[in-house]
Amino acid sequence: MLIRKLFFKSRNTHSLLPVFLKPRYASTSTASEHTSPVSERETEKSPVITRLPNGVTFVRAQNISTLDPSRLVASDYILPIQWYFSVRYRRLSAILCEYGKIAARRAFPPGTSGFLYLHRPHGIHPCAATLRFRVCDRDLPPQESFARGNDLLSPRGAPWEVNLLRLFASVQTVNFREALLLDKVLSLETIEQAENLANNLAKGDRKGRSKLVFSFGQSFSISMGRRTTALRFVNLETSKLEHVVIYSDIAECTDETLSYTMRIEYDPHAKRRIVFRILQIPKELHGKTRYNEGDIMPLRRCKFPASDVADVLLRQSPSLSSFSLSSHPDQSALSSTSRSFRARLGKKREIRPGGTRLMELQ
Repeated sequence: MLIRKLFFKSRNTHSLLPVFLKPRYASTSTASEHTSPVSERETEKSPVITRLPNGVTFVRAQNISTLDPSRLVASDYILPIQWYFSVRYRRLSAILCEYGKIAARRAFPPGTSGFLYLHRPHGIHPCAATLRFRVCDRDLPPQESFARGNDLLSPRGAPWEVNLLRLFASVQTVNFREALLLDKVLSLETIEQAENLANNLAKGDRKGRSKLVFSFGQSFSISMGRRTTALRFVNLETSKLEHVVIYSDIAECTDETLSYTMRIEYDPHAKRRIVFRILQIPKELHGKTRYNEGDIMPLRRCKFPASDVADVLLRQSPSLSSFSLSSHPDQSALSSTSRSFRARLGKKREIRPGGTRLMELQ
């Protein structure tokens, strides 16, 4: 799912009007009950630029005062969405959100209402922040309602979200930038970093398919129906993004509406010192998988840069930054368990029927 904000000059009025980029396919768990599956090719189509329906829609759009969950007020609550919703952010910027590009998936699930907010993963660089939607009750005070609510999810189990870099990955984002500064939800340094990274992201990942990786400990969802997954390792020091393609198939599954969650972790003994931990496998999956939840999946690369991305990720990982490979070659926050993981990788596991998630690790 992707939203980009551009501007264009109207032929009739010669005034600046907002233009938006439709998000890629995204939906919630409830949507899977009333929508039909679509192919990976359909769900991964490039976004297309679309104009806000008309100027009146923008003027009448609900204004939200903040994207900070701790400062939400009652007027920030977005009423039940019928088809799409448009909001004005601090009366400067506008955001148009559709549920998906495919016609059958554009409508939000019935009764979707709540708060739009900026999610900042704990222990990860603030440039990894994402725009999310919190489904919650309107009758409670904003903070209590938010705490009791749940993030809007896709049928794959992943949050409906837009990465901050993708919000900036457009030609002009002046209004959105200034709205963020007024909101004080992000620092000027973070916003400038995100803008620099977004320029490089727009050049090399126009379709917005890659997962953005900032540091060790970051988790993301992977489609069960894919054999490979594209990642972009973000270098905050050089504002460059290293393109990586890994083999990510963990199951005999062709259902592209399901996804599993994994986390990138540091292992000083592993190849490239990078491994992935399987965090969650969808309960709806019927069949065999190569790994159980909690297992370590070794890095099986299809395309990998010559540069050492592990060093970059270590420097950008607050929880691991105190460990230097040169001065502490055998020490890591994960070193006590990494050797046991390596020992397990060599063991042959038997495939058992009935959906038991055991298979030979390669």
